[in-house]
Amino acid sequence: NQAWRNESTVIFRDQWGNTALHQACFNKPPVAAINSLLSTEHLSSSLTIKARDGSTPFLIACACEASFEVLHGLLCAAADKRKSGSVGSVKYIASEPDLRLNTPLIELWGVFCKTTCFKQFRKSCEGKRNYSALLESDAFRSFWKKAELTVSAAYFGAVKVNDHDKCEVPSIPLHAFSSVACPPSFDFHRLLQHMYKETIYNAQSVDESNDLPLHAAARSVNNFISFAHIVGVLIDDFPEAVSVKDQEGKYSLHLAIESGKFWECGGFSAIIGVSPELLMLRDSSSRLYPFMSAACVDAPSLNTIFELLRANPSSLQSSYMSTF
Repeated sequence: NQAWRNESTVIFRDQWGNTALHQACFNKPPVAAINSLLSTEHLSSSLTIKARDGSTPFLIACACEASFEVLHGLLCAAADKRKSGSVGSVKYIASEPDLRLNTPLIELWGVFCKTTCFKQFRKSCEGKRNYSALLESDAFRSFWKKAELTVSAAYFGAVKVNDHDKCEVPSIPLHAFSSVACPPSFDFHRLLQHMYKETIYNAQSVDESNDLPLHAAARSVNNFISFAHIVGVLIDDFPEAVSVKDQEGKYSLHLAIESGKFWECGGFSAIIGVSPELLMLRDSSSRLYPFMSAACVDAPSLNTIFELLRANPSSLQSSYMSTF
């Protein structure tokens, strides 16, 4: 076992900042090769270290078509606190983007988009696309199995595996996909909608905190690039969600503003379009109107404040009158 005989090579970095684990993940390695590298004492730095382009070994493995077993092995190693030294390592490597803001899930989707079955699917007209046939393809089954593994690790911070063989039946809540940085792709979110619509994990389902998927999407600080797409899908399936409060009495509009999302992320127009009266409702804890809350986040956006005011200028008058 060469890795055992020369552990220093595991943390050696080349001119691009790659470790031996990075290099291995570039080349569709067998599970045995990865396990050999992960068996050294330098496991933690090998798993979480970033190359110069910001990529972790796990992200590279996702981008370079590594097998499900390799991805599972990397996550399991990160989950072993005795080895990785950090209970947060699983969430970190499953969700951390590179410098181009590509996450492991986005890389997995990019690989799937190059498959023949997806290219044929894209050639057909939007109204005539056969989602069922695509979902039954081997390429999609491979993608979805890896996607669920990655998203559940990013959302739960634990390694979970789908116990059933039917990939068309999701095994994790829609809340998970709503909270992470999904591919900013119309096709991805339409597939997600098709997958979840008739399941117990649909847009009307609640989690252990009694939150809807829309609450999870609005509250998350990790899904800025895909917020508009996931909100579109969730509102399309269950528009009443925008008028439902979470356990703390907050609406999705207030949660999105509180999380630091700005107008350019998209999604705000869809929420306000369904329930414009939200602009006149105060936040349950701060007692601020939406445009005021937008001015109080860590990095306030003038455009967000302006657009919220432009959507309902009377909220400014209401806030002024309420001070007397």
